[in-house]
Amino acid sequence: MTCCGFTFNLFLFTASTDNEPPVFINCAPPPTVEVDADPNSNGAVVVLPSIIATDNSQATPTITYSIQSGEFFTIGSSTVAVNAEDDAGNMAIPCVITVVVRDVTPPTIVDCPENAVIVSAPLGQTSATVVWTEPTATDNSGSTVTVSQTGGNVGDNFPVNVPTTITYTFTDAAQNPSVCSFIVFVTASTDNEPPVFINCAPPPTVTVDADPNSNGAVVVLPSIIATDNSQATPTITYSIQSGEFFTIGSSTVAVNAEDDAGNMAIPCVITVVVRVDADPNSNGAVVVLPSIIATDNSQATPTITYSIQSGEFFTIGSSTVAVNAEDDAGNMAIPCVITVVVRASTDNEPPVFINCAPPPTVEVDADPNSNGAVVVLPSIIATDNSQATPTITYSIQSGEFFTIGSSTVTVNAEDDAGNMAIPCVITVVVRDVTPPTIIDCPETVISVTAPLGQTSATVVWIEPTATDNSGSTVTVSQTGGNVGDNFPVNVPTTITYTFTDAAQNPSVCSFIVFVTGQNNAPVITCPGDVSVVSLANNVGNFASWDIPTCVDIEDGNIVLDQSACVPQSGGFFSNIGSSPVTCTCTDSGQLQSQCTFNVFVSGFNNL
Repeated sequence: MTCCGFTFNLFLFTASTDNEPPVFINCAPPPTVEVDADPNSNGAVVVLPSIIATDNSQATPTITYSIQSGEFFTIGSSTVAVNAEDDAGNMAIPCVITVVVRDVTPPTIVDCPENAVIVSAPLGQTSATVVWTEPTATDNSGSTVTVSQTGGNVGDNFPVNVPTTITYTFTDAAQNPSVCSFIVFVTASTDNEPPVFINCAPPPTVTVDADPNSNGAVVVLPSIIATDNSQATPTITYSIQSGEFFTIGSSTVAVNAEDDAGNMAIPCVITVVVRVDADPNSNGAVVVLPSIIATDNSQATPTITYSIQSGEFFTIGSSTVAVNAEDDAGNMAIPCVITVVVRASTDNEPPVFINCAPPPTVEVDADPNSNGAVVVLPSIIATDNSQATPTITYSIQSGEFFTIGSSTVTVNAEDDAGNMAIPCVITVVVRDVTPPTIIDCPETVISVTAPLGQTSATVVWIEPTATDNSGSTVTVSQTGGNVGDNFPVNVPTTITYTFTDAAQNPSVCSFIVFVTGQNNAPVITCPGDVSVVSLANNVGNFASWDIPTCVDIEDGNIVLDQSACVPQSGGFFSNIGSSPVTCTCTDSGQLQSQCTFNVFVSGFNNL
């Protein structure tokens, strides 16, 4: 520029425009942060790396994180976007941090059995059914835990003396395993219980008269019976057999009972008394004593002496005779003692029961929640020709516990002369009158709602069970339907379980299954739009259409008439253009549905 002989240079300065975004300097490659989840938690607090960016303006860009460092991240992979913005508003391509929180905590097991589940097999059995509380598991991740099992299942039969390892393995979504392992061991039952005599209380006494002109008698012994916990009949043996010859006096017979396991009962001791009748009109009798024999190591026959000689006169009552044996060296054996019983010859008559014809029967109800009852027996009375009161004994005492069913009690009467009455047998009947006890009977009504649009529903419930005071098996019958059956809507169904014990006492669990339907409105379908041409002078025209259809879940097809629509079919439409028609359907539950269509009236064309 030239002016007044001078030349000027003109410079124009403009502001620079910054279009260049910031650049991350520690995001290549994009960082990954890997941490382990906290125990008992589904994630962890994560400290993110500090991301740095530079800018051509030399000013420090503003750094922002979509998720802040120190926040809680759940198990799995998450991303954090880091943005950088300079003062000119230029944004860097985001730096993406990948955060991986690893699940390293195995599932937590609940109710794992102890190291060994030990049960005893029933007596005589080689296996047993074993049950245990099955373990479960939860996981810190909140994900579903899968389980696998080896070795056997709850309720399986396991053999005696064979250890079986049961293993439950619980695995979470990260494949972390937890193991619950234990041993099932069935031991054989040992029978250490001896047999029990059932007719040896009190121990029996057999009293007989010596045969005429004899020093004894052949005696028939009572049949002794025993029972055993194994249910097998014990072996009964007698130290002296029934039908053997017993000499005058008192003798004992040991009766033993042995079960299959070798257990021996305490012997039942029968006392046998062989008596001699006194001579008529005398206070005693001449008694022939048994011949007692002894042997000696010298082979010589010992000298036998009686304190009272055979053939002597013995008075009424009991006497003893000592028999000694002495060898040539003067050695004396321990004396053999003979008991001689002489009874008055006039009393051979046994006592007579006065209240045992017919034999009495005692019937009582079992105590509730018990398999029997304490029974008070009737007092049995007997008389004797001697005018003395006979001794009364019971095989089972009054006030003892009798189990459910029929039992017998033998009552004996003996007079002073040893005469025994024919036993009086009392029959004791303990009745089971207590019905079974029901467990888990559902409430009075089980009410469920059918799925929307359905007219029935599947219904399940916990089935009831029952136990009985008698300990016997309870039978069950059921009517009305089963668990998992399909039941119709609005039809009450009575379900009845009847539990019956061995005495035919019933217990009933009854309830109603009722399925309610959801309120489903009917479905109405309108015809399509209707078009008509106006009469002359554009005054409108009549319009008709098909009656709409209507279907309902509960009612089925609902038949409609012209009154369903407003205005009605066949009516006059005076408006040129569109007029709406609304149709309504109502079901038996007063639920309604509507649909709408249009009637178009076009103008009259005079051409």
